[in-house]
Amino acid sequence: MDTFPKTFVATNEDAGKRLDQFLVSQIADTSRARVQQLINEEKVLVNDDRAKASLRLRGGERIAILGEVKSTPLRAMAEEIPLDLVYEDDDWLW
Repeated sequence: MDTFPKTFVATNEDAGKRLDQFLVSQIADTSRARVQQLINEEKVLVNDDRAKASLRLRGGERIAILGEVKSTPLRAMAEEIPLDLVYEDDDWLW
């Protein structure tokens, strides 16, 4: 289980990178969409302030991730779909 907050410091080499791109490069097995979701949920702070995913780093920023993304549960619903059988035998059903 991950422990939070996680903190990172942007270096001079990170200057010019977008915040979301920087975080993807720092966190293993994380997509940019997931990082953007963290930022939208205000779980990422840059120098103790909220930030946008498009923020361009200058180097030296303190970046903190406060928690995980809250995924909403998927709800699959069955529905009746009429199908026309074109061919049917003991081995195939089309």
